[in-house]
Amino acid sequence: MVFNVPQTRRIMKLQKIQAFSKGNSLDKHALSEKRAVSFFVPGLPAPGGSKKGFRNKVTGRISIVETGAHTREWRAIVALSGYETMRGQPLLTGPLRLHATYLMPRTKGDYRGDVLRPTAAVWHTKAPDTLKLTRSTEDALSGVVWVDDSQIVSEHLEKKYTDDGKTGAIIRVETL
Repeated sequence: MVFNVPQTRRIMKLQKIQAFSKGNSLDKHALSEKRAVSFFVPGLPAPGGSKKGFRNKVTGRISIVETGAHTREWRAIVALSGYETMRGQPLLTGPLRLHATYLMPRTKGDYRGDVLRPTAAVWHTKAPDTLKLTRSTEDALSGVVWVDDSQIVSEHLEKKYTDDGKTGAIIRVETL
């Protein structure tokens, strides 16, 4: 699945502008009531935050790029999933709690033929690390589910193997 990242960002900005112009995002009831949203993001989670700098030989300027090969696609899928969940709802405001469970693919060594070995691990303890996965996910949801990721004051993060082959992330955000 390929997403046009600039187009997705334009759609999200338009939604944000429309919400503000209608007065939805700063509604007094939205600020005071407890709210929660949950959704599944399909795909292989990709880490964020790792960057590489280099000097452009033609212009002499320094360019900074993401080093993760799939980070851009992951952020687009996360943003789209969040956008579809929040459609018509105001952005979450105030302090937030984030629950994220990243479902990673199992290795071939976890199986004996088509049967999962009884000794196969539940928790994914290899790279990428959980905080880098969360960093890319939080960045993608800023301006989509919440105003800014600085609103997140509590997190519960897990990274484990999936048994049914469906990789991705289960996201739950609630106001405090």
